[in-house]
Amino acid sequence: MKREELLEKGYTEEQVSELLDAWHKANANLSKENEKLKTDLGQANETISGLNQKVSGLTKVEEEYNAIKQSQLTDEEKRKLALEEAEKKQREANKIYNTAKAREIFSEIGGISDEVLSSIITDDEKTTVANATNLLNLIKTRDEAIEKTTTEKLTSLDLKPNPSNTSPQDNVMTWEKFDSLSSDEQIKFAEEHPDDFAKM
Repeated sequence: MKREELLEKGYTEEQVSELLDAWHKANANLSKENEKLKTDLGQANETISGLNQKVSGLTKVEEEYNAIKQSQLTDEEKRKLALEEAEKKQREANKIYNTAKAREIFSEIGGISDEVLSSIITDDEKTTVANATNLLNLIKTRDEAIEKTTTEKLTSLDLKPNPSNTSPQDNVMTWEKFDSLSSDEQIKFAEEHPDDFAKM
């Protein structure tokens, strides 16, 4: 917003000064808020960095402990441990594969949240597919019932559009609307709504 532009639109020097003061005040408040958020973010990042260093230290201690523990195992115990680890990795791989299968099933309805999806995934493919299919059918049945009920209720109502309804955009101040206000109304708006004024 420039002084010259406002003067060209017919505002007096006093009105322009008041408008610009209100605009600069609103921007100054936003700048202060922005600086505070940057400071808070910097402090949060420092805290996270410190916690990451502590976790890294704990991980090293755990690795050293496991190395000592591993060195004291017999060959049979090492084989058993390796087998358990291989089985664990196989279960994890199965879950990843089964998650992809379940996502494919739910793609029919546009997908499903990760939280719900994780609750039906197992390391067994047949169980996972059955869980996903059952849940999909349940969702479809519920959606059909809701659609049917809604359609019945809407058809039983005698609804007519109300011309007095306004869209949400009608309440948003734009430069065109602002320009159509009187000088006093513009100053009043700028003073009463500094945030909206700064966003224009």
